Amino acid sequence: MKKLILSALACIALVISSCNQNSPAPAPATPAPTPTPTPTSSMTAIEALLVGNWIWDKEEEYISGNLFSTITTSNIISANGSVTTNTAYAGSHMVLKSTTVGYPNTVGIMSQRYNADYYSYLSQSSGWYVQPTALGDQLNLTIYNPFVTGGGAGAYIITLNATTLIYQSWIPGQIPNGIKSYYHK
Repeated sequence: MKKLILSALACIALVISSCNQNSPAPAPATPAPTPTPTPTSSMTAIEALLVGNWIWDKEEEYISGNLFSTITTSNIISANGSVTTNTAYAGSHMVLKSTTVGYPNTVGIMSQRYNADYYSYLSQSSGWYVQPTALGDQLNLTIYNPFVTGGGAGAYIITLNATTLIYQSWIPGQIPNGIKSYYHK
């Protein structure tokens, strides 16, 4: 009987010692699927930096190199210094998205168009794209007037980083004549 009990204990000890509780789980039979690439994978660095919620700060209007007026979220300041209260543009912002509008790239004409939402006294959805030119990158909002008079075709990007966007309607380095718009994230 003593031999039987010892044999049973030896068998139990052998079974327990052969089971390694720390062994890794078996590998799956098929590899995990690769995630679908996001539209930003085909965006240029400038396009990717533009994606996000841009809050409108102000707009300056220049005529023949002179500042004619400044419109902010709370007032309009004219060249002569008079101030008029105007809160029509308070809270104005644009959300530039990385999802494509669906128009194909056309070499030599325009870059890929992306979706955008514009929120102001009049909210709407439209698109945007960046057109590289020899004179600088142009931000094209596919609606003419997202807020005051900014937007439209041919707005040259003057400053773009993670928190600031400034664009203007005239060629960089020339006499200011047109609109300059300021945004932050």
